[in-house]
Amino acid sequence: MAIKSFCRFLHPQRIIVVSDPSITEADQSLIRSHVHGIEFAKAVDFREPGMPQGGCWERLIAISEYVQNDYVVQLDADTVVLAEMAEVKNAIGESSSFVLATEDGQDFVSSDEASHWAKARR
Repeated sequence: MAIKSFCRFLHPQRIIVVSDPSITEADQSLIRSHVHGIEFAKAVDFREPGMPQGGCWERLIAISEYVQNDYVVQLDADTVVLAEMAEVKNAIGESSSFVLATEDGQDFVSSDEASHWAKARR
């Protein structure tokens, strides 16, 4: 649902799911029937010595690798896009990094702004 709702408004050139073992071959087959050309990368292939494992770590390592050649939008499985995303579309068009907050009423901020905010709270 997340991928299909996102693709309804934006049309990515490539879609990669960093899949943990809970995504079975049957799951992948079902998803492929709904999202043409989707790729599945195994989370275990993105483990690095000295880095934590599980949770979001493999996905973050995958992003750090893919972003070297492509613009990357990390989409959570519980995301449902209901309308045009002008800010996201503009950020992609400008190759500008961004972070979306998860609470209503928050502003769209750059990665630099989010980083400064987080550093002040250490």
